[in-house]
Amino acid sequence: MKDVRIIKATQSHVDGLRGRLRRSDCGEVLAATGLAPDAGLERSFSMSCMAWAVVEKAEVIAMFGVGASSLSGTGSPWLLGTDALVRQVRGFIQHSREYIDLMRQRFPNLVNWVDARNAASVRWLGWCGFTVEEPVPFGPFGLPFHKFHMGGGHVYRN
Repeated sequence: MKDVRIIKATQSHVDGLRGRLRRSDCGEVLAATGLAPDAGLERSFSMSCMAWAVVEKAEVIAMFGVGASSLSGTGSPWLLGTDALVRQVRGFIQHSREYIDLMRQRFPNLVNWVDARNAASVRWLGWCGFTVEEPVPFGPFGLPFHKFHMGGGHVYRN
């Protein structure tokens, strides 16, 4: 990834992303949680036990991480980014699996939801090795979301 670093995320990285999330991520945060995008970003970061920032030169272009789920040994991974992430998508994809492996060292099972309208994220999750289930109504508005998971050999239910 040219001119890009992945580093441990801090509150300053959250602040650097405020008001800059890509449209698909803004829609997904609202549809999944009912929260405004910046509030969803803050919540994802604050609930994470592991979080990283993707920084291009001095600009934060994405953040991702994992927080503990209510299920024992299960983490909930997340990713929110800006439109600038597209410039670095190949490099980011190449490094994604190593960070998923780090998450799985802490949480053998990973599970979360992705907006079915977010085709790029659904493809990325499949490439990373997640099982992506058929979409079902999810969130406060009942929009179609895919549950995705990895590890444990379990089928996760609501």
